[in-house]
Amino acid sequence: TSGTLSFEPGQTSKRVLVPVVDDIFFERTESFFVTLSNPTGDANFVDAIGECTILDNDIFADSFENGEWDGKWVEDSQYGWFESTQRKTDGNYSAEVDGRATDATLTTASTFNLMSYGSAELSFDWYIESGLDSGEYLAADLYDGSNWTEAAKLSGDVDPENTWHSEAIVVDGAYLVSDFQFRFRAKMSGSNEDANVDNVKLVPI
Repeated sequence: TSGTLSFEPGQTSKRVLVPVVDDIFFERTESFFVTLSNPTGDANFVDAIGECTILDNDIFADSFENGEWDGKWVEDSQYGWFESTQRKTDGNYSAEVDGRATDATLTTASTFNLMSYGSAELSFDWYIESGLDSGEYLAADLYDGSNWTEAAKLSGDVDPENTWHSEAIVVDGAYLVSDFQFRFRAKMSGSNEDANVDNVKLVPI
């Protein structure tokens, strides 16, 4: 990014907008420098270089590209979920539940302290294939520190199948607790039925 800044007499600061690329990967704090040059008129520089810091805005992010669960998820005792290459939105992998499952869950391994946020957004891509029957589903649940509540669902023979859906859930109110969690939960009855989740992200808004 480059451009021209115009300072009024006595003015000592200006805002420079530098676009960054938002993604679903955790990154360390990064920095870059802004350098002022070529002053005109009676202007001069006391300090012509300023350091800027880029902070990662993600509370949680996973695209399932770093090995099965990467310490970020836990399954229930059914172990119905696995990392799959069968379908995905970006990269090479997604989380898939396949075959007989009765509310098989994939839950965040850690809790998240949301008490300092005014609200947050949980976004993800998910998919159900055409083998799902009526009464079978893929659901997303939120935890308020005491109870799990269903926040969204894709239902067999109801919602469009064999296509990715992009979902965004506003997390606020009762969920802004010190031990917030979320999970994906699936019910299906046979090996010809499966569903996927990809690009999961929790960010403050």
